[in-house]
Amino acid sequence: MTNRQLPLLIDEYNGEQTIPIPTAMPGWALEQGTVFEAAIPFAQRNDISLSGVNFLSFRMIDYGYLSDDEFNFMEQTSNNPPVILGGE
Repeated sequence: MTNRQLPLLIDEYNGEQTIPIPTAMPGWALEQGTVFEAAIPFAQRNDISLSGVNFLSFRMIDYGYLSDDEFNFMEQTSNNPPVILGGE
């Protein structure tokens, strides 16, 4: 994270995406390795660039209680929700 820019790995995008840190982003979401969901306005659901998206309603997803084997099994056998959801 540099110059108020934040690197993100997002399910629907190839590779790392760098965006300006959203003003609504809680501090816990800035910790490296944090997994979260964030709603975005419905009108922005198809934006190709994430730099102008208004991220809303952050919710932490805590996989910290799973071992690596359990996490890998869960990831391969379930439909995980995307990190970013179309919203409001």
